[in-house]
Amino acid sequence: MCRELKYYGCRKYQLSLDGLRETHDWFRKPGSFDCTIEKIGCVNRAGIRSVIMTTVSATNRMEVPGIIDAVVKAGVNVFAFSRYVPSGGELDTSMTPAEYRELLALCDKKFREYEAEGCKTYFNKKDHLWTLYEYETGQFKIPAYACDGLIHDGCNCGNGHLTILPSGDIYACRRVADSKVGNVFEDRLADVWVTTMEDYRNYDEFSKCSRCKLKQFCRGCPAVAKGYSGDFYGEDPQCWASEENGLLTPKTEESVHDNNESRRAG
Repeated sequence: MCRELKYYGCRKYQLSLDGLRETHDWFRKPGSFDCTIEKIGCVNRAGIRSVIMTTVSATNRMEVPGIIDAVVKAGVNVFAFSRYVPSGGELDTSMTPAEYRELLALCDKKFREYEAEGCKTYFNKKDHLWTLYEYETGQFKIPAYACDGLIHDGCNCGNGHLTILPSGDIYACRRVADSKVGNVFEDRLADVWVTTMEDYRNYDEFSKCSRCKLKQFCRGCPAVAKGYSGDFYGEDPQCWASEENGLLTPKTEESVHDNNESRRAG
């Protein structure tokens, strides 16, 4: 099967591991963990880049370092994780900002250790809160050109990507269920990009990120914010930036008023 995929042009194949054996098999099905680990080798031998993605929540967050060990041992080409986006009615799977920062610190230490050993696995720091962590630890510095006020990095929704489903439906973000902005069989993609997608580029509407020094490079994950609060421009529930650590400018009555007026106008 993997050789067939390679023949038809598949260059990268993503598998999921959402915990160590007991947890992952509880999420998926019995035997799924061992099967996934085995298939990393199958994908690699076919000449396709193997990717393991982990979806992190309070349930499995402390198993992520163990997952890293397991997939490195199996020879995975790329490892990354992103946070769970609730869709309503689930058990509480939230993490506190301090808990999530602790996880990033543990993973950063492990990534560095493996890289020092010459590990071939690429560790993709997919979550944009890595920018916040690396700013605090001195690994990221705000470039001099950031004075231009433009958006340079961070969440790419409305900025550098969108999602097209097999049905032709276009979504601003695949992780935001109600973000449909058109259909490729009915709408010109360029028109969608410069019209409907504008609803996802109102960077000054972010209730917290708009006051942050890292707004041009981070903005957390609006999909996670939307899943928890129902507000795409709401606070990322795992973000620990604050006025106390010098990242946020203080709220003023004027800024709150302007933000509320902007939302009502939208």
